[in-house]
Amino acid sequence: MEIEGVFILRSTRPDGVLAIKRVLEAAKSAANGSAEARIYTIGAPRYKIEVVAENYKIAEKALSRAVSEAERVAKRENVKFQFQRIKRK
Repeated sequence: MEIEGVFILRSTRPDGVLAIKRVLEAAKSAANGSAEARIYTIGAPRYKIEVVAENYKIAEKALSRAVSEAERVAKRENVKFQFQRIKRK
């Protein structure tokens, strides 16, 4: 099962690129475990996360952990944070 979402991250800090990188690394680490997470750049400020797991419930939990952790780190790093879920048709 694969589910997807998009992080929209913005920073005006001089080291904003590094701050955004820390947010994305935190998201990936939080999702990994019973699921596999991959993060791609769509084009700044949009970053796609794909979570692959055995079933929907595990994938959903992993994505939820990733979003929560990314939001927590974004606040700490003073990065503007948005998340949008991608629904498949």
